[in-house]
Amino acid sequence: MKPTKAEPRYLQLRNLLEEDIRSGKYAVGQLMPREEEFAEQYQVSRHTVREALRGLVDAGMVERFPRRGTFVKSTKRESAKSKFMAGVANVQDVLQYTAQTRLNILMRSRVKVPQSLAKQLDAKVEGEWIRFVCCRWRADSDTPIGFSNLYVLPEHESVGEAVEREGGSVFELLESRFSLPVRRVWQKIEAALMPEEAPWSLRNEQGAPALRLLRAYYDESGRMLTFSDNYFLSDRFQLIAQWEHVSQ
Repeated sequence: MKPTKAEPRYLQLRNLLEEDIRSGKYAVGQLMPREEEFAEQYQVSRHTVREALRGLVDAGMVERFPRRGTFVKSTKRESAKSKFMAGVANVQDVLQYTAQTRLNILMRSRVKVPQSLAKQLDAKVEGEWIRFVCCRWRADSDTPIGFSNLYVLPEHESVGEAVEREGGSVFELLESRFSLPVRRVWQKIEAALMPEEAPWSLRNEQGAPALRLLRAYYDESGRMLTFSDNYFLSDRFQLIAQWEHVSQ
């Protein structure tokens, strides 16, 4: 299975598995093959398989259970919503929209981070970084929901390319490729307007109300591993947070 500019590997695999479910190859209630079996069958990484299955979970077609596996839930997708919604309860949920959207890299460059941006991140950001300018779409739509400036250290440049090619999050790829577990995620959310530097696919939306998400990832020593500056159109994106109080 080869990635294309229009569709990364995990989306290709998700579509293949979805068709298998629709055709009856995997019946409702049936246990599907393990991640490693799919990886070997389609010659992709387990990370790619995991993201493909996560897309089917989000579509309401399969359910996943720890130590039991993945079971077919339905042969039909749940009704699509006109607005992308991401629920947040923990660190993994903060990143879940990456599995439900697709990203295309439009430009990359080696830059020094402006002090104005470092100040907004409330962090000391030194040296050169690789900046990826990216546009993000819902996985099941050709309508863009926003764009991102993704910054990674030069030694981790391959992570940016892998996000586009395989899907998933920088969070997971830093762990799987460089054994760099992310221990803390810092996030700032604010109302904004879609900036003038928005990519061409959003050129008609410049000045429109937007949600700006600044996000930084740190390892256990407190070193910043990567950060992003994201703008999402307010009428195409929601971030829903829910926490539960546990009595001690």
